[in-house]
Amino acid sequence: MKLKNQFLLKRGSFALITTALLIAAIIVINAFAMPVLSERFHMNYDFSKDKVATLNADNLKFIKNVKEPITVTVTCTEDQYAYYMQNISYQNCYYSAAVSDTTPFEQSVTLIKKYHEYNKNITVKFASQKEVTQLAQQYQGKGLKSVGDIIIQADKMADRYAVIGYSDIYTDNSMEVMQGQAQEYQVTANKIETALSGAISDVLGGRKQKIVLYTRGDETAEQLASYLSQALEENKYTVETNKDYPVKEIADDVALAVLMPSASDLMLGEKDLFSDYVSKNNGKNVVCYTSAQYDYSRQPNFKAFLAEWGVTPENGMIIDTAGNYYSDEYGILVSLPDYKKNTSVGYLSSLTEAMNVQVDGIKDVTLVESVQSAEKMSVVPFGEKKAADKTGTYPIALRLQKATADEAGNETVVGTLTVFSSIDFAYPDMFTMYGLQCNNRDLVLDYFGKLVNEEETQGIDFGFKSTTTENFVPNDTETARVKEIFIWISPILTVAAGVAVYIWRRKSR
Repeated sequence: MKLKNQFLLKRGSFALITTALLIAAIIVINAFAMPVLSERFHMNYDFSKDKVATLNADNLKFIKNVKEPITVTVTCTEDQYAYYMQNISYQNCYYSAAVSDTTPFEQSVTLIKKYHEYNKNITVKFASQKEVTQLAQQYQGKGLKSVGDIIIQADKMADRYAVIGYSDIYTDNSMEVMQGQAQEYQVTANKIETALSGAISDVLGGRKQKIVLYTRGDETAEQLASYLSQALEENKYTVETNKDYPVKEIADDVALAVLMPSASDLMLGEKDLFSDYVSKNNGKNVVCYTSAQYDYSRQPNFKAFLAEWGVTPENGMIIDTAGNYYSDEYGILVSLPDYKKNTSVGYLSSLTEAMNVQVDGIKDVTLVESVQSAEKMSVVPFGEKKAADKTGTYPIALRLQKATADEAGNETVVGTLTVFSSIDFAYPDMFTMYGLQCNNRDLVLDYFGKLVNEEETQGIDFGFKSTTTENFVPNDTETARVKEIFIWISPILTVAAGVAVYIWRRKSR
């Protein structure tokens, strides 16, 4: 019996020693491996409902594809960024109020830091007070305006840099506050991904193809052009507005010609100019806008231009007489979510022109992509108040392509025509600015990105970020505590529990 007890004691001691050594090894591995893994892989997670601290999937794809080293420098310390943004908001409101909710500013810090976490080619730095003074001298007169501005510098090219600041990143309601239309001063949209990724793309040489907006002397078209160019320039496109009437030429360096909506018909020479540009020059593209506010029976040349691509405006406004997807009060048509693009919210448009597209019999023209309204839509003819009896589904946006094939069957894209059914897609931020949810901006930027064929940046969604206060991403202190729990505390407690069990078992014998 004594020999048996000694054997059990030795076996139990050996098991305890083995377990202790194993757990000690785990502690050592955790202590050395965790810092290495956290440096090499992204190990922070966003559990917030709206993913307020998560980079957009398309934008993340762009970030991971950045091959050249680039440095992003925030011209203040990390813990002072929100304070300096508040100061700027105070100045913007002529010192009458300041943004009280700093969540959007803190959100930006979280997202900026993720750029380095996902791609080590992108270095992110927050400058000390001494460094801020040096940067102010270095970038004096070169775009740096306020403490907290962000400098994007290509490491290998000293002359390639960009500076973005408060107005590039945040949209607020300062104007409404100053006019007495709003009581609380708020940031209504955080465009950090728009500004930062767009600046990186610009510094690395992306988005250089020229887009020209042709307004043809129309005041409404000129106002819309200012809205559209703002959205495009925020995404670092090169945009110009041409006010000539009539339009006499389209320069060879224009990659995309945008025909803004107008109450006046194209002159015959203008119609031929745009037709030749998009039909006879390889890879050239035209975007045009229609609207139910215009009488297309009086625009035969514009209709003839669209007819060359199989598109026919019905000269009427799309509505939903059942009231499911249409607001009589605001004249807004709601298009259903676009499941092909994984959007959970649809598109909003007013005065939406009913269009038909029929490419059968049109030589070399193919319908590449379209966004459709809901089913059973009715049409109110121009100048009338009552909807016609027939119902159907109508395109909200169309992208058509003209291509020719050689004897071997190899296709060459001649040109692309995109048609939007409402001028609201020329002002893609309008409904969002008024607090309504829609994906208009995403749709417009997606179509423009495909048209200019920017391979490196195509498809990136430089959209707004939610400014909700819900945020479950741990800060640095919380992350350190979690690591301490997993590296040290949990293993040590496991050893203690094992020893306690062993002693208990020994005493129970």
